Amino acid sequence: HHVEQGETLKGNPKKAHKSLKFAPDGKVEFDDVKEIASRFPSLWFPAFRIQNNMMIAYMGEKWWTKKKQILQDIKNLKAKRKREKEMEEDAKFERLRQRKIRKKMGMLKYYLCPWNRKAYDKMFPRRVKEDNHGLSAEELAELRRKAREEAKRLEEMMIKNPETQEWRNYLKSKERKMKVKIAKEKAIEEGNEPNRRPTTLASDRMQRLERRRDRHNAVKIRKEL
Repeated sequence: HHVEQGETLKGNPKKAHKSLKFAPDGKVEFDDVKEIASRFPSLWFPAFRIQNNMMIAYMGEKWWTKKKQILQDIKNLKAKRKREKEMEEDAKFERLRQRKIRKKMGMLKYYLCPWNRKAYDKMFPRRVKEDNHGLSAEELAELRRKAREEAKRLEEMMIKNPETQEWRNYLKSKERKMKVKIAKEKAIEEGNEPNRRPTTLASDRMQRLERRRDRHNAVKIRKEL
C-alpha cells in the first residue's frame, strides 16, 4: 500500500483496519483471514503482487499457469470420482429400499399399483444426504449444473489426454511411499522406531573388502592351475 516507515495507513485501508475485529489474544485464525479477504480484497493486493513477481521471476508465468491448471484438474478429477462413488452408493441404497418395499407390498401390487409405493416411504425412508449448508433449491440446481458441465469437460479432456500406464505407476509408487512414510512416523511417535541397518567402522569395511579380494584371487589362481 506504499506505506513508508513511520507512516500510518490512509484512506480505505485505514477504514478497513478500524472495522476489523480480532480475538482478545491477538491471534488471527484462518476463518478471520477468509472473512477479511471477502470483505476487503484490496488489503491483500501487496501479497498478490509479491506472489505474481515471484511467479514471473521463477519458472515464468506460463509454467505456473500450466501447473495450477494441472493441480485444479487433479482436484476436479478426485471430486468427480467422489461424486460418482456417492451416486453409486445412493443407487445401491435405493435398489435395496425398493426391494424391501416390493417384499412388503407384494409382487403384483408393487408393479400394478406403483402410486402406492410412496405410502411406504416412512417405513423405509430414503437416504438422507449431508447438510447442504443452507443452500436453496435454485442454488443446489445451479451447483449440480456446474458439476455436470465440469464432469463433461473432464471427460473430454481425459479422452484427448488419456492417463498413461507410466502415470498410473507413478501415482501408485507415490501412494506406496507415502504409506511407508506415515507408518514410520507413527512408529516413531509410539516409541517403536523401526530397526535400522547397523553402521560399521571404516576399518571393518576395509578388512571385509580385503578378504573378498583374497578369495577372488585364490579362485583365479586355482582356475589357472
